[in-house]
Amino acid sequence: MEINEISKRYNIDIKKLKVFEENNLITFREHFTDEDLNMLSALCSLYDSGLSIKEIKDFMAVYNSGEHSGQISFLTECRHNMLNEIHTKQKNLDKLDYIIYELKNKKIAIY
Repeated sequence: MEINEISKRYNIDIKKLKVFEENNLITFREHFTDEDLNMLSALCSLYDSGLSIKEIKDFMAVYNSGEHSGQISFLTECRHNMLNEIHTKQKNLDKLDYIIYELKNKKIAIY
């Protein structure tokens, strides 16, 4: 199947499919097996969850090793890293909210 056909048939953004293909995460061929489709679904889920291409490649290496606990550990670590990023962004938002509050109350001046 060609990339355009896969995109239409399975309602997957063609840009995403091209990213997978360019990074050798998937190869498009005449016939897709159920295993190929399961792999494509997994790649889409990982990509849509915010993992980088490097993280997806690293996960696929663990996945291909068949080590189930390693897969869970890897994704748990990715989750932990994302949560740390969220907390950092929240702290930054809190600081901006404080500055806005202070400016509204004319308690500070920003130059």
